[in-house]
Amino acid sequence: MYRIATQKDVRAESSVSAESGLSKMVEFEEQNAVLASLADGMQVAEQEATNLWFAWQGIEPTEDKVVDYPDNFNLRSLAEDMAVAVNVRDVYGTASPTFLATYLFDLARRITDDLDAATAETVFSELMDNLQNQQEQVNALGREVQEAGSPFGKDDDPADEEEEDPAA
Repeated sequence: MYRIATQKDVRAESSVSAESGLSKMVEFEEQNAVLASLADGMQVAEQEATNLWFAWQGIEPTEDKVVDYPDNFNLRSLAEDMAVAVNVRDVYGTASPTFLATYLFDLARRITDDLDAATAETVFSELMDNLQNQQEQVNALGREVQEAGSPFGKDDDPADEEEEDPAA
């Protein structure tokens, strides 16, 4: 039974073997794929059984009677993902707006998997508008700094000139 579900039988292992993070990630992805495949098969079977029941009752099935199983069994912590997103924004927000946008869109894709298409589109549109506004603010700040000039290029302290001149 455990082999069918690609799960390990903890009772059969005498000791916990040391596995690398990569091997655990690959194993997790394999398990996720198996579970998604099993869910697809169960979804089709349950939908067929539901359709047969509706036909037996002489009722036309409606769109709200559609059976839908999850397509992804990734159990990542939303709180951890959001904390990482805040760190990414703080570290890379102004340094690489493209990296920030890519990360946030990937996070939004993972979060919006269960939303309908219209709501997901609204989320992505709002995210894009917000990121464009932030990019414009970063560009404006860069222009202000360039126009003001670098404070490191000139020496405004006359005392420094007196110290450097040994003949005086």
